[in-house]
Amino acid sequence: MEWGWDTAVLGDKRGRLLNKYVADYVVFDLETTGISSKYDEVIEISAVKVEAGQVTGEFSTLVNPGRKIPPAASRVNGITDKMVAGALPFSEVLGDFFAFAGDFVLVGHNINSFDMKFLYRDAKKYFRKVPDNDYVDTLLLARAALPELSHHRLVDLAEHYGISAKGAHRALNDCHMNQKVYGKLAEEAEAARQRRQKGEQMPGSAGAQKGGQMPGSAGVQKDGQMPGSAGAQKDGQMPGTAGVQKGAPAPVHHTVKLRGVVERITYQNPENGYTVLKCAVKDDGNLVTVVGSLLDVNVGSVLLMDGNWRMDSRYGRQFAAETWEETLPATVYGIEKYLGSGLIKGVGPRFAQRIVRKFGTDTIEVIENEIGRLREVEGIGEKRILQIKESWERQKEIKNVMLFLQDHGVNTSFAAKIYRQYGNESIAKVKENPFCLADDIWGIGFKTADSIAEKLGFQKESFVRLRSGIMYTLSSLADEGHVYAGRDQLIRKAVQLLEAEESSIVMTLDQMIADKDVIREKITQTEPEASVQMYPEGREGQRADREENGTIDAIYLPPFYYAETGIADRLKRLAETPAQDRLWVQLMQARKQTGNPELSIDVSHIEKKIHMEYDEIQADAIRKAATSKVMILTGGPGTGKTTTVQGILAAYRAFGLKILLAAPTGRAAKRLEETTGMEAKTIHRLLEYKPPEGYQKNEEHPLEGDVLVVDECSMIDIILMNALLKAVPPGMRFVLVGDVDQLPSVGAGNVLRDMMDSGCFPVIRLTRIFRQAQTSRIVMNAHRINEGRLPDISNGNDADFFFIEKEEPEEAVAEIVNLVQQKLSRFYHTPVSQIQVLTPMQKGAVGAANLNLALQEALNPQGEGLRRSGFVYRMDDKVMQIKNNYDKEVFNGDIGFIESVDVGARTLKVSFDGRIVEYDASELDELVHAYATTIHKAQGSEYPIVVMPVLMNHYVMLQRNLIYTGITRAKKILVMVGTKKALAYAVRNVTVTKRNTLLKERLQDTMKRK
Repeated sequence: MEWGWDTAVLGDKRGRLLNKYVADYVVFDLETTGISSKYDEVIEISAVKVEAGQVTGEFSTLVNPGRKIPPAASRVNGITDKMVAGALPFSEVLGDFFAFAGDFVLVGHNINSFDMKFLYRDAKKYFRKVPDNDYVDTLLLARAALPELSHHRLVDLAEHYGISAKGAHRALNDCHMNQKVYGKLAEEAEAARQRRQKGEQMPGSAGAQKGGQMPGSAGVQKDGQMPGSAGAQKDGQMPGTAGVQKGAPAPVHHTVKLRGVVERITYQNPENGYTVLKCAVKDDGNLVTVVGSLLDVNVGSVLLMDGNWRMDSRYGRQFAAETWEETLPATVYGIEKYLGSGLIKGVGPRFAQRIVRKFGTDTIEVIENEIGRLREVEGIGEKRILQIKESWERQKEIKNVMLFLQDHGVNTSFAAKIYRQYGNESIAKVKENPFCLADDIWGIGFKTADSIAEKLGFQKESFVRLRSGIMYTLSSLADEGHVYAGRDQLIRKAVQLLEAEESSIVMTLDQMIADKDVIREKITQTEPEASVQMYPEGREGQRADREENGTIDAIYLPPFYYAETGIADRLKRLAETPAQDRLWVQLMQARKQTGNPELSIDVSHIEKKIHMEYDEIQADAIRKAATSKVMILTGGPGTGKTTTVQGILAAYRAFGLKILLAAPTGRAAKRLEETTGMEAKTIHRLLEYKPPEGYQKNEEHPLEGDVLVVDECSMIDIILMNALLKAVPPGMRFVLVGDVDQLPSVGAGNVLRDMMDSGCFPVIRLTRIFRQAQTSRIVMNAHRINEGRLPDISNGNDADFFFIEKEEPEEAVAEIVNLVQQKLSRFYHTPVSQIQVLTPMQKGAVGAANLNLALQEALNPQGEGLRRSGFVYRMDDKVMQIKNNYDKEVFNGDIGFIESVDVGARTLKVSFDGRIVEYDASELDELVHAYATTIHKAQGSEYPIVVMPVLMNHYVMLQRNLIYTGITRAKKILVMVGTKKALAYAVRNVTVTKRNTLLKERLQDTMKRK
């Protein structure tokens, strides 16, 4: 790996702890996730370089620790997970720090027992060398020089010397504070030395050594001059300490103003607002780098900024903006740049140039008040003028929303979304009830809305806040897969979230139940499973009696309650209503005539028809499908599920049945279509979803056909299954196909397993692995893992399952990149686009986010792109949609490739299996790069080649069904990269969190009722 700096600054031996004062040094400080140098990680490192007593440079950066920052650490230093989300890992930062420090003596407070340990540990880890710099610990010096102080913390020393402690516990502030403290200690040591030379007794020198030398002053030169004191003022004051007196007020923080035109946006991170810009500034020949929280500025914007100049050790001179406001450009150049930035729809660089050439500095006035005059510009007609007018007004309103959010300390990246939702009523709507943002706008959670509410003066225990918090808690539990929350579970989590009194939460919840904002269901607790007793409306007395006799409250969001009860009722009706098709009618007549209730079709006729031979379980599945209204077919890889489905469809076709095929995702539907030779649709397209009206196929307008076969049913959550069943007419057959051992649905519920476990429907489970499949280690290892046995990882030339051992995450990432870019694509003559990296987690060194950065850098590093969340979206990038967007008809998990990028208009186009979808820059949070993706997101898909990291970094996610799901995504080749320990841990771990769902019990109860 190229580090970009000379590792010769490190050595094999550690430096010495010095007990003296020096003139040339680097004072540094670390902020960490905790106090253990064995377990904790650095989250910030800063340093100040001092030469001949004068500050000559600064180094400061946040660090991404690759793990959550504990709340206790955030309370101390104010650094949060969001702040470090876009920061570099310490492995990339540490070398820059060593390059900055060079061979200078390192100075810090308590570094002997804390900071140096982190430096030595991580230098050894990343570079196999350690810093050999000598170092000075100001804590030890202070203890020796100031024994009269009861405490010697850095803030105590700052108070003692009258130094401002403002901003303590942030690394750079502590460095500057410690530099001043070190200077004062040096002054006192020098004064003490001079007194000793004159034979004076130093005040407060109790405990001084007999020779008169002050403890800690070893190393002072014989000529009496303190090392490095050249240039000291005649009055004996050390350079750099002028004006610092005990008890003096904190120094005023001065800023300077800078006006500039944004030429280029180098980096933006919407998580924390951090932005890097290149600005054209008057009388400065070069573009100026500006850094700060400047989200939502645009190329061409004119910014008036308050801040300070600083020197960054890596990037050089920068202007750090602390506050800013956008002003309209006043010069011809600025106006042209602003209009041509793509901010105003209908005006690109070409038209911007024409407009400004015509109207000059009056351009803004013309657009604002006389927009009809744009007809005077060649090529601009009525349609374009209307487009410009609408866009101009929209941008003005968005700016108003931005200013409103800014005033209330909220990330302005939400401004466009808020305006898109509420239009010109945005500010009024937010002021009235900021919690509506959490309900209405994707990406804005309760905590963001709560922070706005607090600044608007909403009380902590106001009903609207508590109600929103309870709804958010229920939604969060739904995101974890739960259909309902137990009352105690809900109250406990809501109290933790809202930091409100439990009694207030309880009263709010009771009111929400009364208002039917949420629905309460009484559940009778039995062992080992809960059972449910449903009561008609108005029987509250009976409910209360049951509560006293061992019942608990299940609290539902209404959509989930009505989905769960709706599924049970609709499946009962579907199962009990006779089919109307020719196959059903003939079989029922034959059964009646023969008196044989088990009579079904002769599978041998099907086998001859499609030239297939079935085993007894498969044949039984085909016979059951002929006589069932609702049936479930499940099985793992290699068990003949696909061929069984083909036999079922052949039987239906033989009797002329009209068949509908569907699957939850586009990829799964396409695969079903390929294996059956029949048209297959996604469930959303089958139901003809059209926003904002919803599903066009429903109870009033049901699906037309005799049988519906749905594949990959383990992915279907409770809301989607209810929508599907609404559209299934009572006389239609319903066949569900899926692998129940895979991960459950991303959405709430466990529909397929609940239906199977209910015992209410015929279930055929295919278990025999066919001989053809037995030659595949992918298939055999998947079954071994599902049975709790370790897979065969012996590799071999003819294998399709490989294991490459890599202990360190960085090594694993490098190996994965090499496999995708070089080894696999070349050896198997497979395009890189057909090689998919699947990983257990989104975050971390071997998480999807970091792997995407590494793979994009290797596979598609060049070209202009749009930036969002620290990522660049370029043409040919592989991307994935991460939320259902019904307007665009793209859904969570859909993968496509970027066809084109228009940097000026700030739009890009993505091809999803040949269908082109356009995205505005503000919509890019719906896309992520998909060179690597999580295993959860890959459900329902198959890829020719899969590469999968399995390391202990992912231990919180390492579960048997997750690894099983990942392996079964590979059609031809599977390569695991990681450790045997992590793989063994995953295979053993079957502790899957039980989801709160009552569908099984509802089905059992419903089927009993007449």
